[in-house]
Amino acid sequence: MQNGLNVKQLKFIDNLFSGMSQKKAYIEAGYKSKSPDSDASHLARNPNVLAEIGERKKEINRRNDIRLSRISETALAEILGIVKNGTADDRVKLDAIKDILDRVGLKPVERLAIGGDEKLEPLTVIIRKRDK
Repeated sequence: MQNGLNVKQLKFIDNLFSGMSQKKAYIEAGYKSKSPDSDASHLARNPNVLAEIGERKKEINRRNDIRLSRISETALAEILGIVKNGTADDRVKLDAIKDILDRVGLKPVERLAIGGDEKLEPLTVIIRKRDK
């Protein structure tokens, strides 16, 4: 038994993670009941069941973080390729890559406001500072 859970409880949790409702997960796990809604809800609040669900969620989040890291590395490599050899058709691809990077938390540098209403790109600001 995992975390003090029996086979039916583990099957119930598996069923929940497969997208079933609590009632359906309860019935498909092999439980028999005259009030499956209530009993499924009660089982879902069992401390051992909650602990196992929490552990599985942590593992899913860890795996997702790894996947997002890999995706962002690939996206960054693609951006560098487009910058080096870019064509007009690459603009759509570049926009998609920027969106992916934004979703994984790697946002572009925000625009800077310098001298009142004038808005400049950060690169322009750096170039102007060098010119002075």
